[in-house]
Amino acid sequence: MLLDKEYPATHSMSTAWYMVDDDDNVAIIEYNENGPVPWDVPEATTEDLLFGPPTGVSDSCKTTIELTEEQIEELLPDFLDAPCSLEDVSCWWHRTVFQIDPRQTDAFLALCSEGGVPIKEIVSKQKGLYLAEFDRCIQMGKIKEGSVLQKMIAGGILTAAYEMKEFEFDDIYHKETRRMEYTKNYEAAPYYIYYQPYWVAHLAKRMITPHHPVKLSQVPENFRHRIHRIPGRFADKEYLQIAQHTPCKVYGYSELTHSSGIWSLTPLPMEDGLWREVICHIPCWESYGWRPDPSEGDEEQSLEVLFQHIHNVPLTHRPTVVMIGDLKKRWFIIDKAFEHTDRLIRHTMWIPYVPMLPKKYANYDYDSAAAKSLTDEVLAQLLADCKYPDWVVRWIRPHVLLLDDDAQAVFEQVYPITDHRVQIDGDSYPIYLLSERKRYAAEIEHYAQQPYRGEVQALVDYSFCVNDPSVR
Repeated sequence: MLLDKEYPATHSMSTAWYMVDDDDNVAIIEYNENGPVPWDVPEATTEDLLFGPPTGVSDSCKTTIELTEEQIEELLPDFLDAPCSLEDVSCWWHRTVFQIDPRQTDAFLALCSEGGVPIKEIVSKQKGLYLAEFDRCIQMGKIKEGSVLQKMIAGGILTAAYEMKEFEFDDIYHKETRRMEYTKNYEAAPYYIYYQPYWVAHLAKRMITPHHPVKLSQVPENFRHRIHRIPGRFADKEYLQIAQHTPCKVYGYSELTHSSGIWSLTPLPMEDGLWREVICHIPCWESYGWRPDPSEGDEEQSLEVLFQHIHNVPLTHRPTVVMIGDLKKRWFIIDKAFEHTDRLIRHTMWIPYVPMLPKKYANYDYDSAAAKSLTDEVLAQLLADCKYPDWVVRWIRPHVLLLDDDAQAVFEQVYPITDHRVQIDGDSYPIYLLSERKRYAAEIEHYAQQPYRGEVQALVDYSFCVNDPSVR
């Protein structure tokens, strides 16, 4: 099966994130609307990542990657687009780069502080290039009288404004030759940059090779664990399969995904040119299922069979931490539980305490009659009936459990907690509430760093090849 762009995408978001190779060179990979995307990748664009990532669920917290002057020189020819008028603010966009007189840097920073003007990026202190937002200084398309922006222009502090050119990559598949043609609008950047095409049957291609690559040492230490480590050297990898190296969710081949124990597998092309099965999961809030109801003529299935079709959220295929979430939070966001600097994120699998609801709750939403009838007592009975945590723990055998505070009332009706211990599937496990994470950080981190002791499933099954699904 070959997907082309007439085929509807299974999600609507393109995004980008960092990778690092054995030489500690940092790369950016841009993901199109199909294919594998690592689980912990937030929504971002390539240009968002040039000077540091947007972090958490808000862009207000910024981790800065300071480029060297050599790297700035490599970036600037494509980075700065057409100059904008300093007087005509209607042509300013959220990615306008402002140039100041470097001799007046202190005055510029003081006025930004005075006027509440956020500096989003420091492009180059030496050249006086900044990404700043002057929205507070503009009203009805004109600069406010007496604003700090007016003072900067009048005082010769602000000397120029430029549009920041966005990275644009595209791919065209030629069916006759079965080859992909790639296009780009940037010729140089200080990162290795890969582009993953829309077609899942094709690998990500290296689009830019830098002369002065950004190094891991330029990334703040508390953020480095969020960068995906890729074995080998980017200089030697023209093509790359991200799902070969880190757990990914896979869009576009859902009909070929099948269950193997607790894991779900899907076929993808590997860097050696062969197709293999790789671990992929679709998060439980996206594959929200309903338990078959025999009273409506559905075939009765054992819970063991049902659980094989439940997809959890792994940030690793060898988790040592299981986080148990509140079933009623159908749109649980992992970054709301973990800070962007939190190393636990790389050791954790998230599960709901009950994986599926009966069909009578199929139209469940917070204001419905079904929602009002879904009390803690009802949920506790469902949990007692299915004992889903037993099944997961039997496979994973984690070293520690984290419990969403909002799930505690239901969870403890079936699994009582005493002195931060809980009995699940016949074994005792340490357990902590999410609200206690910082208080018991040392203990939880110690457990998280222990070796994986559950059922082993390789990220990629190299024992056999699968047929190329792109061939009809």
